[in-house]
Amino acid sequence: MKEHRTYFEPKNKLSEFEYHILNRYLNCEEYKHLSPIQIVPRLMDDKGIYIASESTFYRFMRLTGQNTHRGSTRKPRASNKPNELVATASNQIYC
Repeated sequence: MKEHRTYFEPKNKLSEFEYHILNRYLNCEEYKHLSPIQIVPRLMDDKGIYIASESTFYRFMRLTGQNTHRGSTRKPRASNKPNELVATASNQIYC
């Protein structure tokens, strides 16, 4: 027998208006270069506003395609491993 699951929306789900406010702060000039881990505490400290958690900010960014690199710094690059040196006899490799 197959189990029937029903989906209930959580009571604390953000409304459309709250998502609009969240989007407004993510893209405003003051915060557009910052990540949610920096935006949420700054909103609380500077303006006394709490919209949502950092994870909700990240979830919203992922759903709306805004989870690209934010800021004026360069994107992180993958570094290559250094070439491996192998000694076949004594006194061949020095640091």
